[in-house]
Amino acid sequence: MVNSNRTLCLGETGLAQLACDLGSRQAALARFNGKGNSRYQARVLIESMREMVKTVKIAVPFRTGSYALEGHLRRELIKLADVLSNIPAVSIDIEAHTDVRGSRRFNRKLAFERARCVRRVFLSRGVALRRITARAVGVEGALYPKGDRGGYAFDRQTLVRFGIEETET
Repeated sequence: MVNSNRTLCLGETGLAQLACDLGSRQAALARFNGKGNSRYQARVLIESMREMVKTVKIAVPFRTGSYALEGHLRRELIKLADVLSNIPAVSIDIEAHTDVRGSRRFNRKLAFERARCVRRVFLSRGVALRRITARAVGVEGALYPKGDRGGYAFDRQTLVRFGIEETET
């Protein structure tokens, strides 16, 4: 299982394993019809899925002043979206950040566009809009102060987190 106490990068082996494990549990969940012991087994599966994703986050980095996904990141995000489109229990939370350079207004718009860009990839691969929340945090989420050039790259990212929703079995 994935070490879920850290931020994963797109394309990382742990992310692929997490997606595979979630897919297996979703397939098992789909076999239950909600009667008798199946209801209990479904709840156990849902709780195990929640445990798997509760502290996992994926960082999608961006270049300075840009909301365009680089080609290799787009390909990896598409792979993830393809897997998640088949796991309806997983909800997706997108949180877009910027570094401290630029005006608040510029950074807010930039963060909005970054969140929209990542959300668009999930939508284009069949993930239902109701499963996705997206918000622009902008500079308010920056961890590195003005002048810390080494830290700017860590603030220029969109974080993707997951939740597990109750689904009809």
